Amino acid sequence: MNQNTGKVIQNFLNPKGVRKLIALTLIFGLLMVSSFLVYTMGGTKLAYVHGFYIPIIISGIIFSVPGGLITAFFASLLSGPIMPFDVALEIAQPSQSWMLRSLFFFMVGGLSGIGAKIIKAYLQDLENRLITDSVTQLLNSRGLIEEWHQNFMPKQDMKPSLVILRIHELSSIEAILNPDEMDQLFNNVARVLKNVAKDLGVIATLEAGTFALLLYGSKKVKETIAKCRHELGNVFTINNIPVFVNIFYGIAEIHNTRESIIDFLHRGRIAADKAIRNNSEIAFFEVEDETQLLRNAKIVHDLSTAIASPELKLFYQPQIKLETGRVERLEALVRWQHPELGMIPPSEFIPLAEGTLLINPFTKWVLDQTLSQLASWREKGCDLCVSINFSMKNFYDSTIFDLIHQSLQKYKIPAQKLEIEVTETAFAANLHQVADVLHTLREMGVRIAIDDFGTGQSSLHYLLELPLDVVKIDQVFIRNMLENPDAEAIVRSAILLGHELKLEVVAEGVQSEAEFRKLRDLRCDYGQGFYFAEPMASDFISSWLLKESPQSR
Repeated sequence: MNQNTGKVIQNFLNPKGVRKLIALTLIFGLLMVSSFLVYTMGGTKLAYVHGFYIPIIISGIIFSVPGGLITAFFASLLSGPIMPFDVALEIAQPSQSWMLRSLFFFMVGGLSGIGAKIIKAYLQDLENRLITDSVTQLLNSRGLIEEWHQNFMPKQDMKPSLVILRIHELSSIEAILNPDEMDQLFNNVARVLKNVAKDLGVIATLEAGTFALLLYGSKKVKETIAKCRHELGNVFTINNIPVFVNIFYGIAEIHNTRESIIDFLHRGRIAADKAIRNNSEIAFFEVEDETQLLRNAKIVHDLSTAIASPELKLFYQPQIKLETGRVERLEALVRWQHPELGMIPPSEFIPLAEGTLLINPFTKWVLDQTLSQLASWREKGCDLCVSINFSMKNFYDSTIFDLIHQSLQKYKIPAQKLEIEVTETAFAANLHQVADVLHTLREMGVRIAIDDFGTGQSSLHYLLELPLDVVKIDQVFIRNMLENPDAEAIVRSAILLGHELKLEVVAEGVQSEAEFRKLRDLRCDYGQGFYFAEPMASDFISSWLLKESPQSR
């Protein structure tokens, strides 16, 4: 039953105002027509008298039992003693005949009213189920849309606001609570929201862990959110289990109630996701947010076709051995020249790829291109080690080991000439799983580097748990070490620690000769940055490697 059909049925079963007057007029007209038809056709001796059942049943359906009984009463009068049995012969009805007929009229009127009441209750329950969330008993998305059409759109002077509340990291909470306890958590949140905003607007549950506050005005948005934050807090006790709940708020201001509420819900969700992404708890929707989403969607869509096409290219940045000034290592970096969006930096499209299944074919492409180029350099006498970046999502691909092994065999590259870089954020996600993968790679002979060292929360723990060969000091420390004694102390300590653990140390982001000399004095093994060379395409880096042969500076 679609929405339009449902409205027609509701208008018929529960008429209001003018519709109710029209229904009364119709029933009265049918009584008069039935009476006229019976009389003109010769009296109650013929079956035309059964026409009175039509207005009785209609009245019972529309006006329930009282309506059916009242209409039955008038039908009994019109078809009773005043109506002849035979008009032509002027024979009156036997009393038992019209009395029995009246009894049937009353029975039909009462039963139709009872039946209609049952049907109305069923339809009302069905409608409530369609517009109500089964767990929290709040309005669901469909109910919120109907509420918008009925009570918000007609009021053009209203300036409502929409607030989306989203519980972050539901999967972590679901690992603690069973389904019934999760329902209890959602009910607790819903109960608080109803108490806070009961007179300020409409509350709805959009999906598990996501709620909507459709406020009547825009002046008390911040005040309402502040009250929600205070009343909700961050800890809920479910069956004596204290559960930490992080709730983020996305706000979408509504300037025109003629627009679709679906658009505002979309904007509110964007704002809530923005708050989560920025870890800011509260965020407002801005036009740029939707523009960025459209850009992200296009990037993800086009990346699937860009892989193994001329759009994606590998650039290589040298890592200089600071003691000798020679190039012994390179890092492979991806560049994407999009035909419409221009140059898209890896920091933009790789995180997007990590959220899809594209990250695995993308990494496989990088691996194949890198080893192919490395094989070409080796034929020309350049004995180099090349590093490529891996995503945490790559470690979930069970075929990755076979792929690396087969690629090394295909291009006849010694395993120790390939280096896999993994950032600390990948370790933090699942240290034990990453450690197992890295141990397997290490057994194959592949070198392992930890990228952006020092920016995570458990760097020393990683050094203890993981089979590392190289530590790359993050450029933020290199950039500040000449002016900031604390940064210099961190760089010095990282180099000493790396050497104590028999690890090679690479300094990232070297920009000046002063930084180069300082790192060399601190006995850092390698330097990487614009001071030595920018990332270059394979043709340029090949010429650079064969002709320039940079000397110690």
